[in-house]
Amino acid sequence: METQGFYNPELNIRANGDIYGPGYILLVADKDTYTYPIFGWTWFDTAIEAKEELGINLRTFNLNLDQDVIDLFNAIWDDAINDLGQPIN
Repeated sequence: METQGFYNPELNIRANGDIYGPGYILLVADKDTYTYPIFGWTWFDTAIEAKEELGINLRTFNLNLDQDVIDLFNAIWDDAINDLGQPIN
């Protein structure tokens, strides 16, 4: 099982794909260019590295936030943003 990805100990999840958050985007392709943490997210090549640096409990940490879940979250987020409409100037 691959365990590389963006880890967020506050949310207790790992994402193995791009992250589209409110006001930020984290791309796997650019993972080595970021200064971490970014809104709680940090890239690790293995779960062991994440455990050692973040002190997470791998037994309870969700290592299975795959690209399908991320895509669903992003679609919901985009709908929510679109529902807000355009800002008033």
